[in-house]
Amino acid sequence: NKILLNEIRLRFEKKFQQTAIISYNQVIQADELTGSTPPNRFEEMMKRHMEEVYRKHKLSNAYASSNADLITTAKSKQIQANVGLTPAEEELNTKITLMGEAPVVGDIVKTFEKAPYGWKDISTLDILLKIAKKGLRRFEWRNEEIDFVAFAEKALNSRERDAITIHKEKVHSQEEISNFIHAVNNEIFAETLIPSNTNDYKEAVTSFKNKLEPKLKKMSQLMDEYESYPFVLHIKSFHKKLGEIYNARNPEHAVEQVMDQKMHLKTARDTYMYLEEFIEYNLTAYEQIVNFVDDNKNNFISLDETLLVRSEELVEYIKKDDEPWDKFPRMKKAFKELNDGIKSRLINLKTDVTEQYSTIFEEIEVRRKQLGIDAVNLTTKAQDYLEKINKEDQITQLEIYELKANDFRVENFKKLEDFKAKEEASKLGNTYVTSVDISIAAEMPPTSIETPEQLEEYITKLRERLMVKLAKNKKIFLN
Repeated sequence: NKILLNEIRLRFEKKFQQTAIISYNQVIQADELTGSTPPNRFEEMMKRHMEEVYRKHKLSNAYASSNADLITTAKSKQIQANVGLTPAEEELNTKITLMGEAPVVGDIVKTFEKAPYGWKDISTLDILLKIAKKGLRRFEWRNEEIDFVAFAEKALNSRERDAITIHKEKVHSQEEISNFIHAVNNEIFAETLIPSNTNDYKEAVTSFKNKLEPKLKKMSQLMDEYESYPFVLHIKSFHKKLGEIYNARNPEHAVEQVMDQKMHLKTARDTYMYLEEFIEYNLTAYEQIVNFVDDNKNNFISLDETLLVRSEELVEYIKKDDEPWDKFPRMKKAFKELNDGIKSRLINLKTDVTEQYSTIFEEIEVRRKQLGIDAVNLTTKAQDYLEKINKEDQITQLEIYELKANDFRVENFKKLEDFKAKEEASKLGNTYVTSVDISIAAEMPPTSIETPEQLEEYITKLRERLMVKLAKNKKIFLN
């Protein structure tokens, strides 16, 4: 039996080498197959059969086979417009057409996974991308147009594929493209943002957006830097208009916004360029005026009427003028006049106040010596106080020093008098009584005296009032 079985096996193997196969209703003769052993020949049969079943599989070999490959294709900046389709792209594009309006990416992937294709899902997505990059198709995700990178990122998630639809790319004439390029380069920006020889619609929009990006970044920096200045509204306005164009959901929407707002964009751009020039050449001087106004608000009210009017104009200019370049020369002149006026007033006032207090300090020193007081730090130190006056930059504060000069004198004289009285009381063993300040001017109303009798009457009344104060307070200090 074993011998017979081996004979049967050998006959079977011999016949197997001479056996034809039928694949896809096509006879493949034995001499068309390779393989010297039955297992090798059977493997060749299966290979030939699979090649017949998936006869279009090889078309996808040149396309992405990994997620990274697909992302690389999506991010590539290479423009492929007006380039013919490969056989794989032709097959897929034809299938999209046959599937009707806006077929779903998920359905496309599943269709090409079957015979006669057997394409890997990543390869099918890459072929879709290549067709779109050649300007024949575009993608929408939940009814919003998306770019190539967004398509790749979302399509890699199999659950998102059914939310992505494929659409015919819109056809644009060369006239449309040329009008858009002329509007951008010549009518709005007065500089070449799109190469004039650009013939592809999407390429023109992409070039424009690439040039907008650094402009938007610069404007964002300027908005942050000059947020507190009135002129920042022009930067914000222009940034908003360009930002809306830059973020337009599709090229058509971007072009539509540009063409509809040509005049507004040109005006906004011109104003922005004036502002850029002003910032570059005059900002330092402008900020000097801003700081001057902030530092001298209280000084302005102490100036004469003419300079006061000028100061009001300058304050209004700094707070509200959003186009500062127009009035800048006149405001620089006003700044100089006000600066000179305040400096002059401060110098004169400091001189008067310093002289006044220097005299007071001399009087205080004389009185200290008269009272025989050795302590030198009992009263305000002259040098420190005079330095404080000389450092003062507010007119009103210097005027307060001037008004309070007599009070200052009285205060320091009282310190000396009280110190001496306390010293004397200590020597005699008496209880020290603090004196109470009495201002004669406050005690008696202003009056005119023409006769000795009137003077005597005035003194008598003053004496009566002071006696009451003395009886009540035990000790008074007259000034």
